[in-house]
Amino acid sequence: MLEVASDPWSVHRRFSALKDWLIPLISLNKPMVVAVNGHAAGGGMGLSLCGDVLFAAENAKFMAAFFRLGAVPDIGMMYHLPRLIGMARAKSFLFGNQTWTAREAFDQGLVTKVCSDETLKEEALTEARRLAEGPSEVMGLAKQLMARSFETSLHDMFAFEGLGQALAMSSDEFKEGLRAAVERRPANFVASSGKE
Repeated sequence: MLEVASDPWSVHRRFSALKDWLIPLISLNKPMVVAVNGHAAGGGMGLSLCGDVLFAAENAKFMAAFFRLGAVPDIGMMYHLPRLIGMARAKSFLFGNQTWTAREAFDQGLVTKVCSDETLKEEALTEARRLAEGPSEVMGLAKQLMARSFETSLHDMFAFEGLGQALAMSSDEFKEGLRAAVERRPANFVASSGKE
């Protein structure tokens, strides 16, 4: 595809269409779990970094591969990678055309958990269910606030946290969580928010 669609207008149209679905996916107001099995290379790696929780099978490999082609990293790679692992490690990974195993990616802070190849899907689904059963709307609010933390001043982040907390504490999820804590029982966030 790139051999015939790398002229400026084709690239522009492709990235204009990409942002129409990728930015809403990244901005989803609920936690998103991603599972990687096999190779996450180039745009596939960029796509895997769009999740909030990243599980990888032991056989997984992560590679940017953009500079091997003479292209800049895309699909959100230059946004997410420095935020996840720090600017120095991101530059080293990208400029060095490195490939990381799942364990190396975990050690660098890119991957949340490494699973066996056989259990990856079930472990990722279990985590997704756990998050879905939690106060997912409040977690989504926290996700939106954290997404602004790198370009927002401390003063403004405190203001955002205060506004976010005012909203969170008015939610049915907070009411259920507080009631459950007082009654010394597990909270049932699903029932409290009408998600059943």
